[in-house]
Amino acid sequence: MSTPQDINVMGIVRLAYTDASGNPVLVSPSSGLPGGGGSTVGGTAPTSVTVTGYSDASGNTQIDSDATPHPVTSNTPRGTYTDRSGTVTTGGSSQQIMAVNANRKSIIIENPIAATETLFFNFTSAASTTSASIGLAPGGIYSPTNFISTEAINVTATTTGHAFVAKEG
Repeated sequence: MSTPQDINVMGIVRLAYTDASGNPVLVSPSSGLPGGGGSTVGGTAPTSVTVTGYSDASGNTQIDSDATPHPVTSNTPRGTYTDRSGTVTTGGSSQQIMAVNANRKSIIIENPIAATETLFFNFTSAASTTSASIGLAPGGIYSPTNFISTEAINVTATTTGHAFVAKEG
């Protein structure tokens, strides 16, 4: 049996569970999960689900086309956000909004829809309105799911007092 691992899955995935006899049972819209009735599961959302998949010789996760069980566990992270929202203290000057954090699991940076200019941010290096920074137009949101940087994050905008929303989990 392979070791469970976290993966991000996009697209259609066939789910299976093991019955009381140890046999894999594929979940379908008509069968659903045991105890759930139909295709819905009662109660709260599960924190993990096993899909029929395995790691190939290169270490890539593969999903089987048959019912051979190779468990891959996908866990939904849980936690709280620390609010790093604020305003640009001096227009055109970079300011750090998040320090280096090796335990960071999530980042959200938003340039509010009411903003009238671009908000710029950068990792480790100073943010700049003119080069080598990521720009968010008004209403733009940065919320990565596949790679979360643990580096320091800096922001800037042209105008002093430019508001931004930032959350770190």
